Amino acid sequence: MRRDESRRAIGSYVRRRIMDECKIRGTAAKIARETGFTTAHLTNIQKSERGVGDEFAHAMAAYWGMTYGQLEDAALPGRPSLRLAGHRMPAFAAITFARRIVTSSTGVS
Repeated sequence: MRRDESRRAIGSYVRRRIMDECKIRGTAAKIARETGFTTAHLTNIQKSERGVGDEFAHAMAAYWGMTYGQLEDAALPGRPSLRLAGHRMPAFAAITFARRIVTSSTGVS
């Protein structure tokens, strides 16, 4: 499986899981608060109007209490992993994610 196919599979997994979780009233707002993404962003992902990017996938993995590698394994069960040993969130994603957490917790933009 190529990297772009892996990303699509991860995106589909994240989309399905968000759709399932957001059936409970208030869950989208909670996810938005805890990840730093807007509820509109979540809605657009659910409607397939927006793709699941790496930053969002990393944020959702953290929200679900797993590493990106574990998310990849959940999305691609029984398939050989394409990730490198010690795969970590890209620096740009980690910095952006940390900024969103700080901004959302302090209310400062």
